[in-house]
Amino acid sequence: MLVGMNIKGPIATIGAVAVVGTGLFLLNVSRQPESTASGNPPAATSTAPAPTGTAAVSPVPAAPPTTPTTPAPRPFADREDFVADIPTKTGNIALEIRVDGAKARAYACDNKGIETWMWGTAENGVLKLTDQAKTSELNGTHQGNTVVGNLRINDKNWDFTAVPGATSVF
Repeated sequence: MLVGMNIKGPIATIGAVAVVGTGLFLLNVSRQPESTASGNPPAATSTAPAPTGTAAVSPVPAAPPTTPTTPAPRPFADREDFVADIPTKTGNIALEIRVDGAKARAYACDNKGIETWMWGTAENGVLKLTDQAKTSELNGTHQGNTVVGNLRINDKNWDFTAVPGATSVF
């Protein structure tokens, strides 16, 4: 049997492996960056001095992010009409918009269940219209000779570009 076997060697090896493993684990955990509440990593900081005898090189600042430039909305004339056909999964929504001075109204219909009238403002080239129940909303900007915007009816949204055209419902 193994009664006479010396077990001090294997126990010492297991203990040494446990100590080294724990040390490596703690070193790894201490070197990980701390997470912030916002989820953004902290900014890197350097505390090492520049080597002597060499010129310190300053980092090149990163270029600012480019943002797409959208033309500023153009104010509306005293009276303008715009029309658009907005494609949907089941067909098209006909959209008609009339601007009268600082007020605007719109009608959207697909002849399959969607029909809404909206009223609101047309100031500085920006349209903000809603229906009476606040379940439909039209937001748009006057760009060039078109109105570019978004139509929301209940929980569905469609982007559109309306062009000048005769309206038949106003």
